[in-house]
Amino acid sequence: MQVAKSLTFKVSKKINMRKFLAIRDFVNTYQSIARIYASYILENELHEKLVNDITAKDLKNILHQKFYRQIKDTFNVSSQTIQETRDVVVEAYNSWAKLYKQFLNGRLEKEPSLPKVERFTIRMNYPRVVSIFEHGKEFPFFFKVKLNGMDK
Repeated sequence: MQVAKSLTFKVSKKINMRKFLAIRDFVNTYQSIARIYASYILENELHEKLVNDITAKDLKNILHQKFYRQIKDTFNVSSQTIQETRDVVVEAYNSWAKLYKQFLNGRLEKEPSLPKVERFTIRMNYPRVVSIFEHGKEFPFFFKVKLNGMDK
């Protein structure tokens, strides 16, 4: 089994206010897009259809057809960001549907709760959105993040 590793780095207003604000705006935009997808899933009871009637791939296609162009035009974000956001939301509801099936079959005692809409984890595809590179001796590694179609 492969262990997932993560790296956390601080972004401070003291480092560079412009970059700090760009990352904050990106996070807020990502969350807004995620809420659009999640709201549509709940309003149309697509999460319940994931239990027996449709697959995660079907749900991705439904959301893509319904929202891709609207989100692209409204938020001016890259296609990769739109797809990653959609995929994170679909994965959250698909996980719920799998647990709910187990609950219905008696393999789970407690009914699972629906994913929280307030905050979804941001995932950035490497190397299309995030790249890591070496630069000099004082700062051996830099992260380059593509935010809303621009490199920062």
